Formats: sequence, C-alpha cells, structure tokens
Amino acid sequence: MKNTIAVKGQTKLMTPKQRYWKNIWKHREFYMFCLPGIICALIFQYYPMYGVLMAFKKVGFGQTVHEGEWRGLDNFITLFNQKGFKEYLINTLDINFTLLAFSFPVPLMLAVMMHNSPSRKLKAISQTCTYLPHLLSMVVVVSLLNTLLNNSYGLINILRVSLGKEKIFFFEEKGWYKPLYLGSSIWAGAGYSAIVYLASLSSIDGSITEAATIDGASKLQRMWHIDLKLIIPTIVTMLLLNLGKIMSAASVEKILLLQNQVNMKWTETLGTYVYRIGMIDTQYGMSTAVSLFNTACNLLLLFVSNWVAKKVTKTSLF
Repeated sequence: MKNTIAVKGQTKLMTPKQRYWKNIWKHREFYMFCLPGIICALIFQYYPMYGVLMAFKKVGFGQTVHEGEWRGLDNFITLFNQKGFKEYLINTLDINFTLLAFSFPVPLMLAVMMHNSPSRKLKAISQTCTYLPHLLSMVVVVSLLNTLLNNSYGLINILRVSLGKEKIFFFEEKGWYKPLYLGSSIWAGAGYSAIVYLASLSSIDGSITEAATIDGASKLQRMWHIDLKLIIPTIVTMLLLNLGKIMSAASVEKILLLQNQVNMKWTETLGTYVYRIGMIDTQYGMSTAVSLFNTACNLLLLFVSNWVAKKVTKTSLF
C-alpha cells in the first residue's frame, strides 16, 4: 500500500524508494550514531576478507596478495595430504566438542542458581566472584596453573614430595591435559557467560513463579518447568552461536602456552598448526587455506544446526 503526503493542498503518492529515504531521514540521528561502527566494521572486518585470496596463492615473506603465485586448490590438496592433518583435525574436534559439552551447561546452571538465590547479597557476591576470573589474561591463568602444578616448582608437587609421594607430571601426561584445560576454561569463563542467561531470567514475569509456588511447586520444579522452559530461545541461540565457532572455540593462545615437546602429539590442533606454518614457517598461503577450511566447517555446522533448531524448537538465528 502506498503512503500519501500532502503538498500544498494536494495529495501525492509516495513510491517505495521515496518512503525508504524518508524513513532514513526521519531517523537520521540514529544512523549518524551507527556510522562510526559501520565504518570500523567495513575497514577492519570486511576489507581484510580480500586476503582470503592467499589461500589460493603461494605467498611468502615480504610478498603481498597480488605478488603471490596463483596455485588454485594446491594449498588445500597439500593440506589434506599432510602427514599429521588427520591427527590435527581429530585433536581439534576432540578439544572443541568436549569444551562445548562441559562449558555450555555450567553458565546456564550458575545463572539459574543465582537467579533463585534467597539472598540478594549472596547473589551479588557470587556473581562478582565468578565474573572476576574473566578479567585475567590467558597468560596469567596459565601462570597460575604452572605455579600450582609444575613438576619442578609447582605447589602441589612440592607438597607431594614432602609427604613422600611421587610427582605428577600434569603437563606431560595425556590424562591430565584435557581436565586442566577444561577446568581452567570453565573457571575463567562461566561467570561471564552467565550474564546473558541472568538477563533473560530477569525478564520472566514474577507472577508465574508466584502462582507455581502457591500451587505447591518446589524450587527445583520451578527451575526446571519455569526458568529453563521460558528461556529456551536464549539457550538455543547461545548454543547455535557456540556451534558456529566450534572449530575455533578452544583458545589457540592457551593451547600454545600449555604445549611442550612431550604433549604436542595430542595437543596440536589446526589453530596451532596455522600459527606454526604462518608465523614461524612464513607459509602464508598454506596458513590461510587452513583458516579458510576451519571457517567453512564452522559455516556448514552453523547452517545445519540452525536448520535443526528451527525444525525442533521453532527458534533460529535466521
């Protein structure tokens, strides 16, 4: 339906294009506020995407994208035929899916418990204490792990030796690496991730909870049938966002800091492989090909999981 405007006593029909520009002019202050962010996104997010061409070229140290020799899909063929590619891919999927399986429910449970806390003071203290580790840098977190668990100067091993027990080589044994990585990641990120769920829980109508309490529902029943059920759209959205970055969910910096010559066989992932061949071996074309492969896997999984979520829960990102 076309809108109309009055021009000196006459009625003039507005075309869709005119309505479009009129709407922009009407909200010009809003668009002016958005303009700096849009410009920064174009410069720092979209313009660098041109460098993805390096995945199809041989680009060495000192060369630009234009100067590189065109190789087509040779970088990808070399990658898939790489001796350790299968192990790197398995390690990547293993650490990322395990991290998602253990770290995704913890912030949700933490938010529900804080939301149902009987004391506002206790809720504020627990929220602050769980959020603070997020402010620590990855280097500090790994330094804390070394201070406690290092086989030479770690506090735990010093205590074990003083008690007449043998040292535990936490960073050199495969059975200890994953629990250390997962535990420290959950400790550092649970409080920060819980903020989204707390915001969603705060929007629940209090009269629903009061009615359930009057009907005799216990606190656990209210958590399960009211709190969790009413924030399912938020839970699904956060799960989809996490699945959309599944190939790069684990921090490359943290893995590199925890790596050594002994544990590298089961800790080397595609992310750390990109660092080694890109920053150390200066094979920029090859490293870009690996990054593009990771991005393609993330995008594929995002579309598939979004389609499944839309069919099952009627909630989706797009």
